[in-house]
Amino acid sequence: MKWKLEDGEQKIADINSEEELERYLIEIQKNLGEQNKIIILVSPTGEFMHIGISDKYVFLNYHNADDEPPYYSSVGEYQDSEDVMEYYMNDYLFEVSMRNCIIFGAMILAVKKFFRTGKLPDTIDWEED
Repeated sequence: MKWKLEDGEQKIADINSEEELERYLIEIQKNLGEQNKIIILVSPTGEFMHIGISDKYVFLNYHNADDEPPYYSSVGEYQDSEDVMEYYMNDYLFEVSMRNCIIFGAMILAVKKFFRTGKLPDTIDWEED
């Protein structure tokens, strides 16, 4: 089984390396259009991470392979903000608190570590949902 990048309904690509993963994420960000997007990175053993991508802020949400709690969301530098960002997975809207948003570069480091280890990355802060 391989690492997969999905959009919620279909596979975007099989991912074979950290570099390939980074290229896909950059390409997705460049081609966003009008809506921020959520994609899913799925490990060969079933752990997965939702990746919310916008032109400026991103968020991560980690699930164990059994998809049972606990779930974990990224925590960024806007912890006191009450603002929300809107992201779409297909036609479904998800509002994400700015406190859970991080910058693109921090997301890249975290998903690369997730790709290497298959575990919740320690490169950013997390909170239990």
